[in-house]
Amino acid sequence: MNATIRVHVGIDDSSRRRFEAHHAHSFHGTGAYARQNLLEIVVTALEKQIEEVGLSRPRSYLGFLGTPLPFVASASLATVIPGYEPPTGSLSTTTALALCVFVAVPFFRQSRETRTG
Repeated sequence: MNATIRVHVGIDDSSRRRFEAHHAHSFHGTGAYARQNLLEIVVTALEKQIEEVGLSRPRSYLGFLGTPLPFVASASLATVIPGYEPPTGSLSTTTALALCVFVAVPFFRQSRETRTG
Protein backbone atom coordinates (compact mmCIF):
# COMPACT_ATOMS: atom_id res chain seq x y z
CA MET A 1 0.00 0.00 0.00
CA ASN A 2 2.89 2.35 0.73
CA ALA A 3 4.27 1.86 -2.81
CA THR A 4 0.82 2.56 -4.24
CA ILE A 5 0.64 5.88 -2.42
CA ARG A 6 4.08 6.88 -3.70
CA VAL A 7 3.15 6.11 -7.28
CA HIS A 8 -0.19 7.80 -6.87
CA VAL A 9 1.46 10.96 -5.57
CA GLY A 10 4.01 10.70 -8.35
CA ILE A 11 7.09 10.11 -6.24
CA ASP A 12 8.61 6.70 -6.71
CA ASP A 13 12.01 5.69 -5.34
CA SER A 14 13.98 6.60 -8.47
CA SER A 15 12.38 10.05 -8.71
CA ARG A 16 13.01 10.67 -5.03
CA ARG A 17 16.69 9.70 -5.39
CA ARG A 18 17.13 11.99 -8.42
CA PHE A 19 15.44 14.85 -6.58
CA GLU A 20 17.57 14.34 -3.45
CA ALA A 21 20.75 14.12 -5.53
CA HIS A 22 19.88 17.34 -7.32
CA HIS A 23 18.98 19.16 -4.09
CA ALA A 24 21.48 17.46 -1.78
CA HIS A 25 22.63 20.76 -0.28
CA SER A 26 19.16 21.56 1.03
CA PHE A 27 18.69 18.19 2.70
CA HIS A 28 22.06 18.06 4.45
CA GLY A 29 22.33 21.73 5.36
CA THR A 30 18.93 22.36 6.89
CA GLY A 31 20.45 23.20 10.28
CA ALA A 32 22.91 25.59 8.66
CA TYR A 33 20.08 27.40 6.88
CA ALA A 34 18.17 27.73 10.14
CA ARG A 35 21.24 29.19 11.87
CA GLN A 36 21.81 31.58 8.98
CA ASN A 37 18.19 32.74 9.11
CA LEU A 38 18.44 33.29 12.86
CA LEU A 39 21.64 35.30 12.48
CA GLU A 40 20.12 37.39 9.70
CA ILE A 41 17.20 38.23 11.98
CA VAL A 42 19.62 39.26 14.76
CA VAL A 43 21.76 41.37 12.40
CA THR A 44 18.71 43.09 10.93
CA ALA A 45 17.38 43.86 14.40
CA LEU A 46 20.76 45.30 15.44
CA GLU A 47 20.90 47.46 12.32
CA LYS A 48 17.42 48.81 13.02
CA GLN A 49 18.34 49.57 16.65
CA ILE A 50 21.50 51.40 15.58
CA GLU A 51 19.57 53.37 12.99
CA GLU A 52 16.82 54.28 15.49
CA VAL A 53 19.42 55.71 17.87
CA GLY A 54 20.30 58.17 15.13
CA LEU A 55 23.54 56.84 13.74
CA SER A 56 23.84 56.87 9.99
CA ARG A 57 25.37 53.88 8.18
CA PRO A 58 24.56 51.22 10.78
CA ARG A 59 26.73 48.62 9.00
CA SER A 60 29.89 50.47 10.03
CA TYR A 61 28.97 50.15 13.72
CA LEU A 62 27.64 46.62 13.49
CA GLY A 63 30.97 44.86 14.05
CA PHE A 64 31.68 46.73 17.25
CA LEU A 65 28.18 46.74 18.72
CA GLY A 66 27.35 43.25 17.53
CA THR A 67 30.14 41.69 19.56
CA PRO A 68 29.54 42.76 23.19
CA LEU A 69 25.76 42.90 22.86
CA PRO A 70 25.21 39.12 22.52
CA PHE A 71 27.76 38.57 25.30
CA VAL A 72 25.95 40.87 27.71
CA ALA A 73 22.51 39.60 26.67
CA SER A 74 23.41 35.91 27.05
CA ALA A 75 25.17 36.55 30.37
CA SER A 76 22.12 38.38 31.66
CA LEU A 77 19.70 35.72 30.47
CA ALA A 78 21.80 32.96 32.00
CA THR A 79 21.27 34.40 35.47
CA VAL A 80 18.08 32.34 35.72
CA ILE A 81 20.30 29.26 36.11
CA PRO A 82 20.77 28.57 39.83
CA GLY A 83 24.34 29.07 40.98
CA TYR A 84 25.40 30.93 37.85
CA GLU A 85 27.48 34.00 38.55
CA PRO A 86 27.29 36.35 35.55
CA PRO A 87 30.57 37.79 34.26
CA THR A 88 28.86 41.15 33.87
CA GLY A 89 28.55 41.32 37.66
CA SER A 90 32.31 41.69 37.94
CA LEU A 91 33.85 45.14 37.93
CA SER A 92 36.68 43.97 35.65
CA THR A 93 34.22 43.01 32.89
CA THR A 94 32.43 46.33 33.21
CA THR A 95 35.76 48.17 33.09
CA ALA A 96 36.89 46.23 29.99
CA LEU A 97 33.67 47.01 28.14
CA ALA A 98 33.89 50.67 29.16
CA LEU A 99 37.47 50.88 27.88
CA CYS A 100 36.37 49.39 24.56
CA VAL A 101 33.73 52.10 24.22
CA PHE A 102 36.20 54.76 25.35
CA VAL A 103 38.56 53.77 22.51
CA ALA A 104 35.85 53.15 19.92
CA VAL A 105 34.04 56.49 20.17
CA PRO A 106 36.99 58.62 18.98
CA PHE A 107 37.84 55.98 16.37
CA PHE A 108 34.35 56.04 14.85
CA ARG A 109 34.23 59.82 15.07
CA GLN A 110 37.54 60.12 13.20
CA SER A 111 36.52 57.59 10.55
CA ARG A 112 33.19 59.39 10.03
CA GLU A 113 34.94 62.76 9.63
CA THR A 114 37.41 61.36 7.10
CA ARG A 115 34.55 59.85 5.07
CA THR A 116 32.51 63.04 4.97
CA GLY A 117 35.18 65.65 4.83
